[in-house]
Amino acid sequence: MDERTPIAVALSCQDAEALGRIQPWIIDPLHRLIVRTALDRSESGNGFRLSEIVRLIEDNPLFDALRISKLSGAAAEAQVFSTGKIVDDLIDARSWERIVEEKESGPGWRENVKAILEETARPIEHRLSIVSAEAERTADIPPRTWFVDEMVTTGTTLLTARKAVGKSFFALQAGHCIAGGFPFLGRKTLKSKVLYVSTELDRIALHERLERYGPAPEGLFVHYGWRKGDAGIRDAERAIQDHGIRVLIVDMFTGVLPSNAETNSYDLSPFLLRWRQMAQQNNAGSMLVWHSSKTDRSDPMLAALGTTALAGQSDSVLVLERQRNSHDTTIHAMGNHGREQKLKAHFENLTWTLADGSEPDRECRPGDEPVLKFIREHGRSTAPNVAAILSKTDASVRSSLARLAELNLVVKDGREWVPASGELL
Repeated sequence: MDERTPIAVALSCQDAEALGRIQPWIIDPLHRLIVRTALDRSESGNGFRLSEIVRLIEDNPLFDALRISKLSGAAAEAQVFSTGKIVDDLIDARSWERIVEEKESGPGWRENVKAILEETARPIEHRLSIVSAEAERTADIPPRTWFVDEMVTTGTTLLTARKAVGKSFFALQAGHCIAGGFPFLGRKTLKSKVLYVSTELDRIALHERLERYGPAPEGLFVHYGWRKGDAGIRDAERAIQDHGIRVLIVDMFTGVLPSNAETNSYDLSPFLLRWRQMAQQNNAGSMLVWHSSKTDRSDPMLAALGTTALAGQSDSVLVLERQRNSHDTTIHAMGNHGREQKLKAHFENLTWTLADGSEPDRECRPGDEPVLKFIREHGRSTAPNVAAILSKTDASVRSSLARLAELNLVVKDGREWVPASGELL
């Protein structure tokens, strides 16, 4: 069973692992209650039965109504409790009111409710909700949340570096600053509750590191160890919802991967997507600390060790580059939402500081030249189009275009890039 397995089927099979994979995808609160209750019972060693879970909601009129709809048995439950459906997909608000009224009317209500469902419910055909681009453009959408300006946002932030470069100190210092509302590397932070999860450090090591930063902000919390796989996603959501955590730092994230995962052979994308969506749905951020490859790569976006899925499922990516026995460090900040940057920093006495006069990336790399040549010859193009024609990745082309823009060689016009000199074509 994959994450799309209907909830009812997983309950009937008492398949806790399948339920765990389904849980992050569920939107409807009633469905989430069903699955969370079943998983809590399973994790406590009590097991669960479908009949026990049903009793939790047996007085809910929607559940009763759907059970007696024109569908029946396992097929009905599989359709009713399919992953990702919400009440509005199955029945409109007015019909919901009619169902409630009928149930309160006394004997004989079931047949009347069945008629309402046959008239309005659509448990098999999925309704698509489409919105005009202009309505979306003019919609009142809140601005993106940045916990550290142009570095850490909602969803997933990948922090990667080679061993002993100082990424754990970077993560802990960032968490300290976010929790206290202090600037971090010269950038504003959004004061928020932070949970630092250590999957490798023991209490002595973390105690020694915390001492270096002085009194800790009230909003900074720590936890040792974390459950693996989808159980870890559920625990992360509980930390966010039950304890008000806004930023979850996991150091190292390898300790949270599913137990059957091997970074060089296991497809991490579905698991990482579920983690990322969980954070986004809760308007929270998560910083995942990871080792980078020992191989030098021209594109920092590809630095994460073992899999490209990590960068692909990250909203922001931070790559730290530092030579051994040197305090000078380059921080590459990139991602889907902020501008791509290269910052100069120092790591000394186990503390990160911004180098004096640090500016965004002002270098043009050899790999940028074909991109610049293509834009000059064709005049106007999107990054994906350039990537496809030059047989490059989207990420590497976007990095090249960002550097070329810093050098005033290209400019962005909407979604397209054009030469900086002359009028826009």
